[in-house]
Amino acid sequence: MNKKETSSECTVSEDTRQTREPLSLYTMCKLEKNSVHNVYVCYTSNGPQEFWIRLERHQPILRQLNYKLNKSNLRPLNVPPTIGTACLGKHDENGSLCRCVVIDTDQENCAVLFVDYGNISFFCFNDLYDIPDKYIQYKVMAMRCALADLPEFHLTYEAIHAFRTFFNNNLLKMTVIEEGTSKNLPLCSLSDSNNINAINVIKSTLMLEYFPYTIPDISSNVVVKYVHDCSKFYVQQKSREKELYEVCAMLEKNCLTSLKNSLLQEGLPCCAISPIDNKWNRAKVLSKENDVVRISYVDYGNEDMVKIEDLKVPTTNHLTTISPLAVECSLSEYDDEKDRVTSKMLQNLISGKEFKLEIIDWKGTVPVVELLNDRGVRVTTLLERLWGSVSLDPPSSYEDELDWR
Repeated sequence: MNKKETSSECTVSEDTRQTREPLSLYTMCKLEKNSVHNVYVCYTSNGPQEFWIRLERHQPILRQLNYKLNKSNLRPLNVPPTIGTACLGKHDENGSLCRCVVIDTDQENCAVLFVDYGNISFFCFNDLYDIPDKYIQYKVMAMRCALADLPEFHLTYEAIHAFRTFFNNNLLKMTVIEEGTSKNLPLCSLSDSNNINAINVIKSTLMLEYFPYTIPDISSNVVVKYVHDCSKFYVQQKSREKELYEVCAMLEKNCLTSLKNSLLQEGLPCCAISPIDNKWNRAKVLSKENDVVRISYVDYGNEDMVKIEDLKVPTTNHLTTISPLAVECSLSEYDDEKDRVTSKMLQNLISGKEFKLEIIDWKGTVPVVELLNDRGVRVTTLLERLWGSVSLDPPSSYEDELDWR
C-alpha cells in the first residue's frame, strides 16, 4: 500500500492490536439494464474506463446524512481496523466526516474508500471513527461504472481531460447498457442537456469522428449552402462565422498526411479539395467502393466521389472538436417533397442567400424549418407564388420543365 508520511500519533501500541470483526457491510444500489437516470459524476480514477456516479435523487439524502453524522457524538476507533471495516473519516474536499470502508492496511495506516463519493484516502488509525449501525443502513450512494463503446485506441491525456470537462458539475442522463458482474463494471452511456454523448466527445478528441453538430436556436440567421431537395438542404449559422474562418485557416496547415486505406470507416473525418472552390475542406467518409470514396463536406452539405489517394487526415484534433458547420434542414410544408421541379425552384430561391430560420417541428434529429427573407416573406409563400405564376399544371418531367419555365 502507498503510504503517506504520518506522525507518531498514528502508531497503535501492540497491546491494543487485536482482531476485530468488521461491522455490517454496506448495501449497494443496483441499476437495471436499459434504465435511465439523472446523475452526477462524483469521481473518476481512470477517466471513462472507471468513474463513480451518484443519482440526482440521492443528493438531498446524502446532505441530510452527512449533517446527522457530523452532529453525532462519535468515538474514535480504539483498535486497528481490518479490511472491510465500515467507519467514518474526514473527506478531503468538504472536510466533513463521511462514510467509508477500509480497503487496505499496514502497520500504522489504512486506505479507505469513501462509499458515497468514490475517492480513496489514507489515514492513520486514530483519525478514523466508529460509525453507528443506523448510518450503515443507508445504501451506498456512489456507484462505479465504465463508459460503453469505448474505442479500441489508447486514450490520450486530451481525451481523458475532455471527458472530465464534459461531466464537471453537470447533471447528466445515464442509460445503463450492461449490468455489472463480479468481473466487469456496469457499462453506461452519458449525455448532457444538449443530447451530446460523452463517447462522441472522446471520439472527436481522438479524431475518430466529428464533435456532434450544434443544434440551431429556435430562431437564427443563416446562409443556405447546399440544396438537395425540399426535404434536405444545409445551412450555416451566421453566429458561427468566426469558427468557419478558424477552420479554413487550420485546413491550410493541417491536411498533409495521406489517409490509409486500412483506416477507412464510415464517419471518419478527413480532408478533401472541393471542386467548388478548389480548396481543402473538412469532410467525412460515407462509403467506399473499390478505390473511390463517397464523402460529405461537413461544413457545406454537398457530397462527392474522390479517390482514396486524394484524401488527407487532419493532423490536429482542433479540426474535429469543432462541430460541423452545415446543419441539415427540411422545409416546412414541403418536408416530404422530393420532385426535381420544386427542388430546382427552391435551389434558385435560396441557395447562397441569407435568411432568418425558424424551427417549426422536428423530423427525428432534423429540424423542419421556415425561412424568411429580409422583407419577412416566407420561402414557402414564394414557392406557392412561383407555382401559381407559371402554371396550374406543373410539368411531369425535368425535361418538360425547361420549356415550361
